[in-house]
Amino acid sequence: MAAPPPGPPAYPPPPYAQFFGIPYLLGIFGAQAAAPPPPPPPPPPPPPPILAPPGALVDSFGNPPPEGLNYIFPAKTSTIHIVQGGVAPWEQAGLMFAFNSLRTPSNISVRELIEQLGGGENDGVIECLEGGEGLWARGTTVWHRDDAAKKELSSFGWDDNRGILAGSPVKGCPVWLILARG
Repeated sequence: MAAPPPGPPAYPPPPYAQFFGIPYLLGIFGAQAAAPPPPPPPPPPPPPPILAPPGALVDSFGNPPPEGLNYIFPAKTSTIHIVQGGVAPWEQAGLMFAFNSLRTPSNISVRELIEQLGGGENDGVIECLEGGEGLWARGTTVWHRDDAAKKELSSFGWDDNRGILAGSPVKGCPVWLILARG
């Protein structure tokens, strides 16, 4: 016959102990008391704020339009990629950078685009020309204060004939711009 395990003998708890609501009695009889239930899980974090680009269709709190509200876009729109981060791609070959893609009416002025991007009277936009293999060149520069800023985007070739349009193949190389602080 095998020897019993060392330590005090363990007996099953009496069946009535749990009905009297006295869980500490279970310890007297060698059984473990039930652990308290775990606390409820913490509530999920609040959703991140909607970071819509300036000029996007949002209300004064930055929220998108309510469900069911739509917007009729102009017939001629431009797809423009705005380089983020403050470092121009032509300054560092092979630089990885973030960008924000926007659909804009082709008939707005460059000045209005600068303002919609958050620029002021001393700011401008610089076109970034993609050369391939991570190489970029500096293209057209238009400052807010220049007379050229009164012209429409389409007059610079930044129209629906450039970039990728939804549901259609590439017509021309994309429009890449960087907001220049002056």
